[in-house]
Amino acid sequence: GELQPLKWKHNGLAVTKYAYRLGLPEGFSKRILKYAEKLGIIDLYHDLLERNTLPESDDWYVFNNTKEDGEWFAQRYKTKDWAFNMHYVAAWSEEARISFLRELGRAGFGVGLESMGREFGLQHMTCFHVSFMGVSECENSFTHTDVYGTDEKGFNIIFPIVLVNGSKPELDIQSDDANVVTAVNYEFDTAVVMGDYGYHKTSPNVYDDKGQIRIVVGMYCGEINDSNANQMAHVYNGEEPAPFMNQFDAAHREIHWSPERGVTLPQ
Repeated sequence: GELQPLKWKHNGLAVTKYAYRLGLPEGFSKRILKYAEKLGIIDLYHDLLERNTLPESDDWYVFNNTKEDGEWFAQRYKTKDWAFNMHYVAAWSEEARISFLRELGRAGFGVGLESMGREFGLQHMTCFHVSFMGVSECENSFTHTDVYGTDEKGFNIIFPIVLVNGSKPELDIQSDDANVVTAVNYEFDTAVVMGDYGYHKTSPNVYDDKGQIRIVVGMYCGEINDSNANQMAHVYNGEEPAPFMNQFDAAHREIHWSPERGVTLPQ
């Protein structure tokens, strides 16, 4: 659960005040990988990325591989605009949403919530978006921030479950000087955490060998309160209609960590 600013190797100073490394329990990435394998998501990614079964940019479809884990959807995202073949896979039904959060809790993600909540002085935390992100080709991508305007209470959390050995850096992170960018490799059992205005992009990379893909999990977590709930909903909803919008209403909001109760992810 150790949370440290992302630092430059040559001087030990923080690259930016918006980016951190978060340690997770040993075996965490492997457990989430096994969960994805059980759902058929790893096989699905090989189909999507190698055989291009969703050829059009922004096409998506809903699928259900396991009765107890609900419905999920896959989407090919901005292939032409961002020059990559990334696909998102995320929960579509309530059963799938709860299933993913439950597995994260069982794998030990609560230690990460505890570290972030206390380090950033949050009153409580809710994980309001979780998705798999898989890619095998990226020419350029686009520098962007997923979380912004949340009064420093929202965070984008990314950790890997499938990596390509010997890969070039996989994630570009913009420093406090917008003209300076560092590129990092993902590490198993470690998450990259970016707060408000944590600008980043998928690094240029092409895995030429058949079957080589990279899959990470991206999460949005933070303190949703009366003053930022609308902005958090905007961060989550983005450009597409999204399920589970009621989680931003106070009456329906789940709390997944608080100082008083600790970790309260679904059991």
